[in-house]
Amino acid sequence: MGAGVQFDTWGVTRYPTRDGRALEVSAGEVRGVISLRYEYRDPNQQPTDAIACEFRTADSEGRLWAVTSRFTTQLFVTHMFDFAQNREMDLFRFPSEGRRFKDHFKNNTLDRYRVAFRDHLLLADARYFSDDRSYRNLAVAGRLVQIKFKYLHLSFDVAGSDEDAFVESLSVRIANHCFWDEERDYALGPMAFDIQPVHFLRHNTGVWDAVYNGWRDSPFPMPLVFSPVEGEGKPQGNVRLVG
Repeated sequence: MGAGVQFDTWGVTRYPTRDGRALEVSAGEVRGVISLRYEYRDPNQQPTDAIACEFRTADSEGRLWAVTSRFTTQLFVTHMFDFAQNREMDLFRFPSEGRRFKDHFKNNTLDRYRVAFRDHLLLADARYFSDDRSYRNLAVAGRLVQIKFKYLHLSFDVAGSDEDAFVESLSVRIANHCFWDEERDYALGPMAFDIQPVHFLRHNTGVWDAVYNGWRDSPFPMPLVFSPVEGEGKPQGNVRLVG
C-alpha cells in the first residue's frame, strides 16, 4: 500500500539517475506515492529497526521514476515534535475505547487518526530502543510529562491516505504502554503525531554497522538516485529528464 504525497519545490535541483542522466526539478509542486517497508527487522531483544521508503513520481512525459531512502526508527523520535508544522506542539492521546472528547476539534482529530490507521496503514510495529537513562519532558494532551529513557521500548505505526489524495503529512501512532508517566505512575495510552514525509527522503542515512551488528544512522545523508520503473503517471512539467 502507498500514500499520495506532495511537496512544494523551489529553485532548480538535479538528482542523478541510474543510467547516468538526471531528473531536474524546478519550482512548483511535485506529487508522488510513498510506500514503506522494513529494510531490517532487528532480531535483538532491544531492537531498533531500519526502514526503506520508496518514492515514485512522474516526469514531464509521464515516465515513472522511483528512489529509495533508508533510515532507522530514530527518525520518528527525532520528529515527534516539529515546531515547523502548523499544529499543536503536543502528542495527541487517544481516549479509552468507546470514549469521545467534549471538544469538537479533538473529536475531528480523533476520527482522522482512526480512519488513517484503520484504512491506510503503511507500516506496523516499527521498533526503537533507548537506554540512555536520562529524562525528557514530553508535551502530552496539554501537560508536560516526565519520561525516563530507561529500557525504553517504542513501537510505531505509520499511516497515510489514498494514493490519489495527495497530502503533506503522514500519521504516526505510538503504541500503548510505551511511555511511563513518572509523576502519576501509570502507562500512557496510545498517542499520535503528524510527520512530514519530506523527512523520510532527506534522511537517507541508514547504514549497516558490522561492529554494532545492526543498522545505524550516518551523520552524512547519501545521495538520492532515481531509477526508471514500469507504468505511467500524470506528467509534471517541473520534473524533466536531462542529459
